[in-house]
Amino acid sequence: MPLITFQPSGKSIEVPSGADLLEAARRAGVDIDAPCGGKGTCGKCGVSVISGAVKSSNNNNFPENPGLVLACATKTGDTPIVVEVSKQGDYSGGKFAEEGMGDVNAFVDISTATPQSAPTEKICIMVKAASVEDWA
Repeated sequence: MPLITFQPSGKSIEVPSGADLLEAARRAGVDIDAPCGGKGTCGKCGVSVISGAVKSSNNNNFPENPGLVLACATKTGDTPIVVEVSKQGDYSGGKFAEEGMGDVNAFVDISTATPQSAPTEKICIMVKAASVEDWA
C-alpha cells in the first residue's frame, strides 16, 4: 500500500494501490473541494503531484497548468506519492457568520438554478426571528 502525503498540511495515509487521490485525501482529513462528489464533472479538485507515479484518466482539464490533475480521476500506483493541495478548502479567505454579527441575508435565485449550478455545500445561515411587526 503506497503512502500518500498531502502538502502543505503534511498529513499522510496509506491506501490500497489504485485508490483515487480524492478518497485518499478524505480519509486523511484533507479537504479538497469537489462539488460534483468526485464524478469528474466540476474540475474543482485539481491538485499537483509533486513526486510519485499516478494514473490520471482526466489530465487535460487544466491546459493553463499542465501539472494539475483531478484528484477524483487520478489513481495511486505502488510507490509513495506527494500531492500539493491548494488552499481552496481551508476557507482562509472568507468569513463565516457568527452569533452576534447582526442580521445575515442570503438569496438563491431558484428560477435559474440547475443541478450543476445549485448549491452543493451545507451552510448555516442565522436570521433574525420574525415578529408581528415584520408583517405590518
